[in-house]
Amino acid sequence: MEIITDLKNSGLKFQANILDSLKKSSIVIRTSSAREMDFDLGDSKIGGMPHLPQDFEWPYYLEKPLTFIAQFNLSKLAAYDVEDKLPKEGFLFFFYEGSQEVWGMDPMDRGGFMVYYYDVSEDSLMETFPPSGTTPLNPCSLSFRTEASYPLDENLLLLLDEDELEDFYQLDVEKSELYENIAEKHSPLCEEGVHRILGYPDLLLGEIFTACQLASNGYFSEETDLPDEAYELLKSSDDWTLLFQMDSDDNCRAMWGDCGMIYFAIKHADLKNKDFNNIWAVFQCVG
Repeated sequence: MEIITDLKNSGLKFQANILDSLKKSSIVIRTSSAREMDFDLGDSKIGGMPHLPQDFEWPYYLEKPLTFIAQFNLSKLAAYDVEDKLPKEGFLFFFYEGSQEVWGMDPMDRGGFMVYYYDVSEDSLMETFPPSGTTPLNPCSLSFRTEASYPLDENLLLLLDEDELEDFYQLDVEKSELYENIAEKHSPLCEEGVHRILGYPDLLLGEIFTACQLASNGYFSEETDLPDEAYELLKSSDDWTLLFQMDSDDNCRAMWGDCGMIYFAIKHADLKNKDFNNIWAVFQCVG
């Protein structure tokens, strides 16, 4: 709540109240370098060897194996998921195209990222060597904490209508600078390794859910001359929410472009129904 307090104390009560009304709970992840022997079967981890069901078929994209990104033991995450968004049991496994050529803007990017959900017990899993052709991330153990998440950036574009956006940003120069300084002060991007489950994505370049909505429905999201039906689809871009973001992280030997980020998004209804077959991912980097 510190950002809300700082905004109110700076005379930005209207902005504070708007952000507070849009607050979401998220799970922030911190990594520590580890060895495979440090993990029990089914532990949450980033990188290294995944612990997969014995009949699991490794995903490929354009004949190349995807890179294993992370696995999460949902029964251990339940205590941090205070809004009860995730399944209470089972495991989530995340994969991404390791050559970093999949940006999530093109419908042809489908298959360059995958999320699998298995409602199974730990003893049904096995350590699995990645196939040749992958460049595995270094294994990292994880710690979690629950954190309030606010739409401090372009996320607001899908949450407020034009009049509300105008009111939110209608500030004189002094107040505008105050708001920007407070938002920057509380931005998680000032920290190293911003891995997050749920909440709002920490954006590097701009809002991501319109890209998810368009590309997942067969439209190139950076096309400037879209047909009418595509613009109709855009009205439902707020159907999407963040599932998991994976930041660049030295501990994991993960460098996405130039200090970039991968965002795995899912529709609210699919998350509620435990359906992870239609996720979409967007890759952003600043360089």
